[in-house]
Amino acid sequence: MSLNPDERVVLSHLLSRGINAAGHVVIEIFDTLLRGKVNSLPSVATDVVLARHGDQGFEVYLTMRPADDPEFPQLWHVPGGVTTGSTRLDAHVAKLLQRELQCEIEPARIKRVAIIHSPRHDGAGEQPPKLRNEHVYIHVVVVQESDKLGGDGRWFPEAYLPRNTVLHQRDGVIPIALAALRQQSKEALQENLRSDIFDLHFYQP
Repeated sequence: MSLNPDERVVLSHLLSRGINAAGHVVIEIFDTLLRGKVNSLPSVATDVVLARHGDQGFEVYLTMRPADDPEFPQLWHVPGGVTTGSTRLDAHVAKLLQRELQCEIEPARIKRVAIIHSPRHDGAGEQPPKLRNEHVYIHVVVVQESDKLGGDGRWFPEAYLPRNTVLHQRDGVIPIALAALRQQSKEALQENLRSDIFDLHFYQP
């Protein structure tokens, strides 16, 4: 398909309106591209934080990756995976939870709270290895007593997450998801986040 000159002008105008002050594509345009069959998009990961209220604040459900995992061997993590332009996000999240935890969560209970852009760390170390996914969609679910979670996971208080947790999840994904549950403002959240790991691209408490 080719665009005529008038269509190119309109498209250029719409895209220029869709770039925010940080140089990122705004959420509406990014979602539109993701819903289409656009294979040249940057890789997009989806992480899902499962939380519940505990005696010391929120608790987070983590499972450990196997020793032969090619990306994060023997690290604690929240459910996550890479999606493509031809996959609906709601369907992708449902598959993640079914595959990793053998549980079914109603879509209405799965809240997308943020997108982080360009994580700069990988694994649990402090050195920045190779860049992984350019965008990570962050979802959160408040787990109910009736939910049956599998995956041989464990609940951890938010203040005592294991040191060997996937780094961008421990220091970025999980704090952002819990801040959204507390309806913490973006400005207050950014004061306590490591900006060397990511940029907060979209946030909705």
